[in-house]
Amino acid sequence: MELRVNTPDELIAAVPHLMGFRVETSMVVVPVGEGLPFARVDLPVNAAERTEMVDSLMSAYGRAGRGEVMLIGFADDPSKVDPASRQLRESLAEAGVQVRGRLWAGEQRWTDLDTGHGGPRTAEAASRVDTEMVLGGRRMPAFSREAVARSFTGDPEPVTRYLPGVAGDMENSTPARERQWAIGRAEAFFEDGRALTDPQAARMLACLQSVTVRDQMAVRIRCESAPTWGPLWDDLTRRSPDELVAPAATLSALASWCQGDGARAWSALDRIPADQRQSYPLATIVAAALQGGVHPREWDRARSALDALPVEGVEGPGARGSRTEPPTMGEGRPSAGPVR
Repeated sequence: MELRVNTPDELIAAVPHLMGFRVETSMVVVPVGEGLPFARVDLPVNAAERTEMVDSLMSAYGRAGRGEVMLIGFADDPSKVDPASRQLRESLAEAGVQVRGRLWAGEQRWTDLDTGHGGPRTAEAASRVDTEMVLGGRRMPAFSREAVARSFTGDPEPVTRYLPGVAGDMENSTPARERQWAIGRAEAFFEDGRALTDPQAARMLACLQSVTVRDQMAVRIRCESAPTWGPLWDDLTRRSPDELVAPAATLSALASWCQGDGARAWSALDRIPADQRQSYPLATIVAAALQGGVHPREWDRARSALDALPVEGVEGPGARGSRTEPPTMGEGRPSAGPVR
């Protein structure tokens, strides 16, 4: 979204909304205008870490082209921000990216490191930015990065107990039938937003283990539709046992990236167990895009080439009006007890 700010105080107040969580001890790069990514890294404390920080950020900004940015360092003292922001400014300038200003943001005050001018961080500025962000569709920022990560962790037991029944049902089904059910149920969520029941969630997680099903879900996600798809995959990521979580977490990360929410995208990817990550190229692609500051519109361009891929028994991704209804076979049974 486009944000208009009138003071450095308002710009600093906007950073938690842009990141999705309250920022502490960080260096933040805020683009001025279009074309450049928004980024945050931990604030370095010595020369070696400063060089590492610059190298990391330049992997994105070094190929991004010309533009302007603001640098904001969050720390308890401006002396911890000044050397890192100076070194970063020099490297950005060499790549054609101009730094319009360098700010220090403390808990209660801010300072322009180039002019020495500063002032208090006011409740009025925070309130105005909060209002504009919420009206623009942004959620209120989480208390911390750890809080964002916790939002992707839930209780897998209610879904797990249906998995044996789902496995039995799928043995008596066919891949095409299961694929058709998964696409139809996902499209139904897109239309009405109703969360999946525990047996439905178990069956969906089992269906997503098929690369074909996962990819069919992925090509339905685009920047415009990601806010509607995201809650489905976020919810399944929270409810999934670790051994089945990778596809749902990958789709959740993809939807978050398409919404410009890097913190949630990284948190979703972090739910994938380390020994499974190499098995999911799409997760690797999303991680690389986040690391490199790739604009989500590049996904829209790439996925448009996949829309025409034929998949047996499945309507094309754009066929919203002729959605395939889920078959009526059982949606899984708990290890003991009737279907609910």
